[in-house]
Amino acid sequence: MAYTFVILAEAVAEQPIVSMPWWQILLDNALALTLVIIFAVAIVGALFNAWRLDKCLKLMHDYHVTYLTTAGPPAWGDLVVYSRGIELRYDAPYVTRHGTAKSSSLIYEDELGHCLALCRIDAALTKKESRARTRQITRTFNPGPIRRAMRLVRTVANTLRDATAKSISAILGQLSKTKPGLSGGKGEVEQLGKTLLGTSENAYEPMLERHIGRPVILRLTHPVNKDLRPLELPGYLVDYTDEYLAVFNAEHVIEESLDVEVKGPVQGRGFEIELDEDEVKIHSSGPDVLVVRTARLGEQEYELDAVLLPGCCLKLSRHSAGSVLLNVERTRRIDIVCPRAIAKVCFGSDQPANGDAATTRSGLAPREAARNADG
Repeated sequence: MAYTFVILAEAVAEQPIVSMPWWQILLDNALALTLVIIFAVAIVGALFNAWRLDKCLKLMHDYHVTYLTTAGPPAWGDLVVYSRGIELRYDAPYVTRHGTAKSSSLIYEDELGHCLALCRIDAALTKKESRARTRQITRTFNPGPIRRAMRLVRTVANTLRDATAKSISAILGQLSKTKPGLSGGKGEVEQLGKTLLGTSENAYEPMLERHIGRPVILRLTHPVNKDLRPLELPGYLVDYTDEYLAVFNAEHVIEESLDVEVKGPVQGRGFEIELDEDEVKIHSSGPDVLVVRTARLGEQEYELDAVLLPGCCLKLSRHSAGSVLLNVERTRRIDIVCPRAIAKVCFGSDQPANGDAATTRSGLAPREAARNADG
């Protein structure tokens, strides 16, 4: 009997020890692989969702902007962009009659569905913000080879996104046949693929891509006030996503600047002002964009730099019966980010180059260019 055990021990000792790679061990242990996949999906999904910002909204991050919405009054301040919403930090805190201070507005993702636009003018920026905007304009209007290459890579990745997702699903299907225990983790792996691919999602549209960094005409339609004519704003197409369009101008040209003393109802070109004991109401009636630069209410003067699109109304509280003096401007040259649900790039705006007189046509633009135009 002892001799038999010795023979068995020698046989076991003579067997070679086969080292298996870690991935083979995981494949052989389907339960462990499924758990690893589930945790990977949770961790990667959380990190990427916290990191992902809308490209158009991100252009306005850390700048002084005006937020316009159909669900409330205009608000202005320094913008902070998050993955699930935005925050607008006021120029000065608002103190209620109970002594409560409100220093910012938190606008969540579902509330952004009421957004009309985020507007920016150079005059409202600090020197640091103005320099940063100049660099931003240079990069976006005249992108270098590295920036163009990165955009091309994103475009190719977006184009192949569906094919990549189907490839992942096909690979998992084949693995499930050889390792039936993996079928439980198939859904989690597919979700992981969607999470990773979704972070680089870019709404690729050939027509818009062709006009990136070039002058265009943006047409906005008010979603509530259907009586307003569409507003057409010139500028350079900076970027676009599934949700937003960004159109900027190198210079914010002012068409008219007025100092308006308000002693009663005032009606001017593109605006109407109402005055009562408690507040001043400033209505933007179009066809231009109205900018309320400053407001003197009694003895106190405030810097507002609030941008109003046609159809918007700004209300300022009066704390005394003193005089009211406003400085307002009319313009169409602003930086704007707006939802694609109400905005569309309708026209290119390139100026034709001076060509040879023998080959240049003496033409006439079609009436399509004037249809629905607001002047």
